[in-house]
Amino acid sequence: MTVAPVQFYSLQPEIRDRDRSHFDHLCATERLIDLGRFARDFGDTAHVLTLLDLTIAVDTSIVHLAGALAKPAWVLLSAAPDWRWLRDRCDTPWYPSLRLFRQNQLGNWHTALDKVRYAIENGRELQTPLRCDDAAMTEF
Repeated sequence: MTVAPVQFYSLQPEIRDRDRSHFDHLCATERLIDLGRFARDFGDTAHVLTLLDLTIAVDTSIVHLAGALAKPAWVLLSAAPDWRWLRDRCDTPWYPSLRLFRQNQLGNWHTALDKVRYAIENGRELQTPLRCDDAAMTEF
């Protein structure tokens, strides 16, 4: 399967000092486009979300906004997430357009990111309804 080119956008309104040089490098090489500096409020952010094919983020206000707008979003969750994300699920009854990618163990983001990479490479974002029992996704 050929993967279509992917463009990444940042909606992060503020970049930590320790992340600034890496962030600026990604933007300079056009691997990342900084839209966060243009978002003055949730209205601006909501407008950007309506233009994106998919949002990928940790548990932040942006994923809740995407869910409220019924826009597709993938949420990276800690192994000990907020109770609202429930347990042992890759979906959420609160936001049917969201898909959850959980850490296998606290602090290990590699497995969650590997699941995201696999899903992108295999076009999993196009699956409706959501299939949490996908054997390939549980290999990680």
